[in-house]
Amino acid sequence: MVRAAKLMYGMSYTNPPLIIRAYSRAFRHPIVTTDQWIQGRGRPLELRVMAPKDLPNAPIIVLVHGFASNGIRNGLLNSFAQSLSQSGLKVVMPDIKSEKMLRIDRAAVADVDDAIRWSAIGSGQKVSVFGISFSGGMVITAVANPEYTDYVKMTFCVSGYNSIERLGRYYLHDDVMGPDGKRYSGTPIQNALTPMALQYSDELVPPNEIEPLSDAMRTMADQMGFSGSSPTASLTSNQRVLLNDLINVRTPGMRARYHALLDRHRAELADISPMGKIHEVRGSLFVLHGYADETIPVGEAEWTRAEGIHLSNVKVLLTSWVNHCVLVPRASFQDKLQVVHFVAEMLDEALHPVPLPPANSRVEIKGFSR
Repeated sequence: MVRAAKLMYGMSYTNPPLIIRAYSRAFRHPIVTTDQWIQGRGRPLELRVMAPKDLPNAPIIVLVHGFASNGIRNGLLNSFAQSLSQSGLKVVMPDIKSEKMLRIDRAAVADVDDAIRWSAIGSGQKVSVFGISFSGGMVITAVANPEYTDYVKMTFCVSGYNSIERLGRYYLHDDVMGPDGKRYSGTPIQNALTPMALQYSDELVPPNEIEPLSDAMRTMADQMGFSGSSPTASLTSNQRVLLNDLINVRTPGMRARYHALLDRHRAELADISPMGKIHEVRGSLFVLHGYADETIPVGEAEWTRAEGIHLSNVKVLLTSWVNHCVLVPRASFQDKLQVVHFVAEMLDEALHPVPLPPANSRVEIKGFSR
C-alpha cells in the first residue's frame, strides 16, 4: 500500500507525506538506464529501459507515453518510470513516433506490440503494459491483438479513451451519450481537436496551409501554457483565423468538414479504439479515470466499464482524486485509500513473475544498440 501511494504521488506536483518519502529512501532499488534500438515489424524502434541493478530478472512493465514531442525523453515520464523501477520493475519505454507528432494511428499500436513482444521474449516472462492519457486507450487495442495477448499478464490504463470517434464528436460539442443514456457532462478543453486536425489536415485545410498550420499547432502543444515565442507569430492574419477555426471550430463549414471526416474514417478510428475489444484482453485490465477529467471525459471509462461488466479480469475505478493523469490537490481520505488499494492490486500483479508458454519463448526478435 505504501509503495502504491508512492507511485500515485509520482503523478502529483506536491510532495508526498513523510512516511512515503521515508519508505522511498529506505527500500528503493538502485536503477540503471539504457537506450537501445530494436527491429520492429515495420521499422526500427527506440527503447529506453530502466532496470533495478540488484534484480537481473525483474518483471517487466512496458510504459507508453502519450502526446509528448520529446517522447521517452519527457521529464515527467522518466520520473514516473524511475519510481516504477525503484519499486522492483524493469521499465521498457518505446518511443512512439506518431504520438510524438500528436497523431493516433495504427503505426502507434504496432510500436507498442513490438515493444511487448521484444520484452516478453527477451525475458521469458509475460509483461505488464501501462498507458497514460491517449496511450491509455491505445494500449488496450495493442494488448487485445490476438497475436500478442499471450505475452501480456496485466494492463493498466490511466485517463484513457474508449472510442476516438466518440471523443471527436464530444470535442465538436455534439450530444454524446454514456452507456446510461445520459449526455456527457463538462466542456471540452480549448484546442482539444488539435490531434485530429494534425492527423487529417489534408482533408480540413487547403494544401498550401498544411505545413504552417501544423507547425503552429505542434508549437502550441509543446508550450502547454508556458511562456515563449508566439506559435502564430509567423502566420498571416488569415492563417490565424483559419487556425482558430481548425482547432476550435468557429464556423459551420469547418464543423461540417469534421463531421464528414469522422463518417469517412469511422472504420479506421474503430480499428485503433478499444471499443468492442475489451473482451479480447486476456490478462487483467485495470482502468483508472477521474470524474473531473477535462481532456478525456469520464464517460469514456464508463463505456469501458460497461463493456467489461461481466468480465472478471476487468476492473474500473472512477475517482475524484485524479484529474487528467495527475492528482488533484484535495480529496477525501476515503477516495485516496480507494485509489491506493486499486494501484496496490495492480502492482501486486505487475511484480508477480509469470513465465511465457514454451511455444511463445521460441520466437526470436533481434535488438541492436545505437
